[in-house]
Amino acid sequence: MDKPMVKSIDSDQSKDYERVKVGDILEAVDSIATASMSFEQTLTLLEKGKRPMRLRFRRSTMTEQASPPPSKRHRQYLSTLSVDVLHRARRMKINDPGHWSTTRFPTFDFSYQFPERHSDRWSIGAVLRLLTPDKVVKTMAYLLLEKQVVIMSDSPAKVSAVCTALLLLLSPFQWQSTYIPLLPSGLLDFLHSPVPFLVGCHSLHETSEWADVCFYDIDRDSIAVPAVMRHLGSSSMPNGVELCRLLQEAKERFCALHPSGKPWYELSDEQDMIITLTLQEADIFLRDLGFDISSQDLAALISGGQSFYNSLQKEVAKEVRNSIYKDYLDKFTQTQLFCQYYESLLQPKPQEKPQT
Repeated sequence: MDKPMVKSIDSDQSKDYERVKVGDILEAVDSIATASMSFEQTLTLLEKGKRPMRLRFRRSTMTEQASPPPSKRHRQYLSTLSVDVLHRARRMKINDPGHWSTTRFPTFDFSYQFPERHSDRWSIGAVLRLLTPDKVVKTMAYLLLEKQVVIMSDSPAKVSAVCTALLLLLSPFQWQSTYIPLLPSGLLDFLHSPVPFLVGCHSLHETSEWADVCFYDIDRDSIAVPAVMRHLGSSSMPNGVELCRLLQEAKERFCALHPSGKPWYELSDEQDMIITLTLQEADIFLRDLGFDISSQDLAALISGGQSFYNSLQKEVAKEVRNSIYKDYLDKFTQTQLFCQYYESLLQPKPQEKPQT
């Protein structure tokens, strides 16, 4: 389906569209997505819309090539060898991932393998390569409060890797809300949702449409945050400064290694060791966000008729009251990921009834 595309740019282009380039495709008009509209419908919307109007563009990731008319298309046939492979496919032996299998043909041997599934730990290496630790910890501070966070880049692979790494760095806490590694450009209206989310998307030229969302542009290593959240950072959360220092030291060690020439998801032993130790130490720092609450204390409150949530909040309030991070912890202890973590640790297990 044809879409309006930027053909030229005037010298007096508005600052609101300074990142728009020739070839970019019109994606929305005044927050109305044009993905499902025809070219004529989009033009009508542009002509009849109120001025000034807000336009949103997306970067074209591939050039569209016109298909030749059916009469001029070359007919393609499968070779005899290809047909033979298809006939043998169901009977081919499949070894474990990462190990080679071989099938004999009349004139040659055909070897193949399925790749091993790699641990998601490699994504931490992408963060160490691409981003500065203070911005990473700042983003983690937002996620721990279950805010709305968008990771954006012109590279879908980088977006997915950074989103995956952020979830790993939240351990021992588990993200309980919406997670979309790569949001299709036609569904950006989802960012108006009133729920917490971690979303990856392509780079946006303008983000003011979503005033309550934190946008992390990993291509520029820059963060745009709502005014009410600008005070949050490594110094506003317990062990935030130490966590930032840990990532900085890991980044220096990781980047000092000799390039292996392998894909990012194939870690060398040295890279894997740095990432493993970093995750272990980060986990320890984040565990200190919690409190020394015994299951006995909670059990006593629950037996008194209170719910687990109310019992937990009552015990937590005693610990938060005297903390220098009271403002941050007051909000953190209300999150689903905090309550889920303590519920998994302290929820009294039902006693099994003896069999008769």
